[in-house]
Amino acid sequence: MRIELIIDDARVGAELYDHPVASELVEALPLDLVFNDFNQVEKVATLGSPLTLRGVPDADAPEPGEIGYYAPTQGLVLYYGSPGRWPGLVRMGRFSYDLNTLRALPDGTRIHIAPAPTGADRRLLTRLSRGTRMNRPYVIVHIHTSIDGNIDVMDLPEFEAGSRLYQDIALTPDRQVLNVDAYLNGKESTQVNITHYKVPDVDEHAAEVPAGDFIAEPDAAMY
Repeated sequence: MRIELIIDDARVGAELYDHPVASELVEALPLDLVFNDFNQVEKVATLGSPLTLRGVPDADAPEPGEIGYYAPTQGLVLYYGSPGRWPGLVRMGRFSYDLNTLRALPDGTRIHIAPAPTGADRRLLTRLSRGTRMNRPYVIVHIHTSIDGNIDVMDLPEFEAGSRLYQDIALTPDRQVLNVDAYLNGKESTQVNITHYKVPDVDEHAAEVPAGDFIAEPDAAMY
């Protein structure tokens, strides 16, 4: 069972083991939990309601990089050290996060835990997180690369067909399906496809643009 932890805006993959206690935790997701350090081996948060202990050993000894559940305190635990073997301790799964970074997290760190999104679900959750958690745009930076430094493939019929499809699904505001908010072109692509090497008509006597952030039109379909 794949889940995802969001730690300081970093998406951390994790996999829960196949047993009833882990399955019960999945049913409770998503969760926003506050983690604190304990005994210099783990980060622990209280779930607030118990998980039923069934189909697991009465005691266990998690390893660094594992997720645990400590029944006596209803604690969900992320281990960066070895706590030893304790009754009521259940090994729940493993996470992929740097253990030194985990150790350095301050007390009171809030971690969002949810089922791991895939495909369209990931894109939908990303957009929801922008609106409710991070408010960040989804931007495509479109760059052609090649082994020899040339992009002569642009003259091939296959490239033209693929390019038109990509234009429709990613870059056309009323037809795109990737939920793109903005995209960036390099200088060459802009000159070839948009400005056609035209020299801009600049008023050298225009008023100086004031310093500060540029706020784009908030209701634009795409940037």
